[in-house]
Amino acid sequence: MPKYSTGLLNEFAPHIAELTKCNLPPMEEQKNISRSLINSFILNSAFFAKYPEPMHQYGISFLRKTEAAFQEYYYALELLSNYVNTHILYNDKPNEKLSQYFEILHRFEVLISQIYQAYMVFEKFLNLEKHGRFWKKGDGSSLEKISVLYNFSKHAEDKIKETPSLPGYHIWLTNSGVSCEQEAISFFEISELLQELAENASYYSNVKKVIDDVQSGAYDERINER
Repeated sequence: MPKYSTGLLNEFAPHIAELTKCNLPPMEEQKNISRSLINSFILNSAFFAKYPEPMHQYGISFLRKTEAAFQEYYYALELLSNYVNTHILYNDKPNEKLSQYFEILHRFEVLISQIYQAYMVFEKFLNLEKHGRFWKKGDGSSLEKISVLYNFSKHAEDKIKETPSLPGYHIWLTNSGVSCEQEAISFFEISELLQELAENASYYSNVKKVIDDVQSGAYDERINER
């Protein structure tokens, strides 16, 4: 089988030769929390207290997507770590390097989609039409960056039609994060979004505590601080 040159690799995977490090934060402290969210929610809902509909359904969806986001994060972390730690070996097998790179990129696309969808469902859960959304177009926030990357991935056919002359794929990985033609988000920003999801999911999965806080007035303080 013929070998792929660096130039050819870059044509199909922009900046692939520059991907030499894994700078994803390990997020070890969140592993146990992220694996118990739905179980905590089900236990609370079955034996202590239950959110009214449609909050209950939004809650299940929010927790499920948060757990899925963490699963994809740790999977991507493992794959990217293995990739950069063995990238020297691929000097003789560039074909395999390209295949592994696209597998990692796919995991990040799924991760981005789960983060975005988790926040969108969480907005519905909190009824933020009344309290203000998490982000606005043009605010430069991490969530806006996630939104742009999510739409680039979701509507790849439109992006290709708009800019057919651009080389290769329209989303790529760097040593610092994930990029497309219009936006870039750092791995640190991704980890911050996941940290925020974990904190909120942990709190709202404890339905009894949330209802107790509503009755005591502590919940209003939490919403106002947001």
